[in-house]
Amino acid sequence: MTSPANSSKKESSWINVAKACAIIGVVIQHVNGYLYTDQRIFYSVWWVVSLFIMIGGYNAMSSYLNRGYVVMKRRLLGIGIPYVIATIIYHVFDTHHFNLYELCLTLSHFNATGPLYYVAAYIQLLLITPVLIAVIQYCEKDNSTKRYAFAWILILGLCLLISKTTNIFDIAIGGGRLFAGPWLFFWFAGMFVRIREERCTLQVDMVYRMMIYTFLLLLWELIFSWGEVNHNYIGPLFRGSGVGMTWANTIETFIVFFWFKEVVSWYETKSCGCLCKIFAGLNYLGKHTLYVFLYHMLFKSIYKGVMPPPPQGLVSSILYAIACLGFMVFMPVWWERTEGRLKEKWCNFMLGVKVD
Repeated sequence: MTSPANSSKKESSWINVAKACAIIGVVIQHVNGYLYTDQRIFYSVWWVVSLFIMIGGYNAMSSYLNRGYVVMKRRLLGIGIPYVIATIIYHVFDTHHFNLYELCLTLSHFNATGPLYYVAAYIQLLLITPVLIAVIQYCEKDNSTKRYAFAWILILGLCLLISKTTNIFDIAIGGGRLFAGPWLFFWFAGMFVRIREERCTLQVDMVYRMMIYTFLLLLWELIFSWGEVNHNYIGPLFRGSGVGMTWANTIETFIVFFWFKEVVSWYETKSCGCLCKIFAGLNYLGKHTLYVFLYHMLFKSIYKGVMPPPPQGLVSSILYAIACLGFMVFMPVWWERTEGRLKEKWCNFMLGVKVD
């Protein structure tokens, strides 16, 4: 969930805007049954986690291309330490006491309240990244289409096998599958996109690319909307069993990924006034999505505890929803900044050193 260390400002901006929109989608999913009951809203943002995974693979390959290696230690610590702190906070908040044994179980099972399964999935994907890089390097020799075709078949077969046969501590979704189960496909896809844009010699004007992906996105949303109305025909294509994805959700993820990549990059070349300010705000939020992932369910519980139930009126319910979503999104950002200041003061006090 972090941007590649040496990526360009342009790349970082569209990636952060995409992550910001995706994290808002995650929060919208997790207020299902509280702020709304219409499942069309729930399934309309079904692509959000797979988009995060695809961006993660894209960033991992960017890091490798820029450095010649993948920064494993810093990335693992960058997600591992915040995860441990978040789990301790959830443990105390939920149980109202501190039990070291229960805490260790919670840490190892990634079963604290909230979508902390993502941490388990991310760690596994990061660990297998060097192997995936070796596969891509093999496929890049002589630009072999056959090698890539074989690699994709291998990845898809592996995803199917590990999704059906592996289970780690019953961790939710891909976190409990070896190498993140189905998410391995999206991680590899992100890596593939990044390496191919380095090698691609076909030049298509950015405006045309933007128009193509905007058309595809609008068309796909139209198909989704029609499918929700005519659920017996194509509606099930967008509704996996339980929390599972379908091939239609997969196509949607790719369309959304390339839409952000092309459209946001195009708008950044223009002086769009208000729109540029919106992108700047989303770019800022996109840099803090890890903490929103870790803590938004905690702040949802706090919000529900101190606020009255959602009102019935249309205007008041909309305002209530905006306040709730804003609380769940921006309070984790505030906590990240607060945690950073506390860490800096603690290190200054204990060691006499300044922490960046």
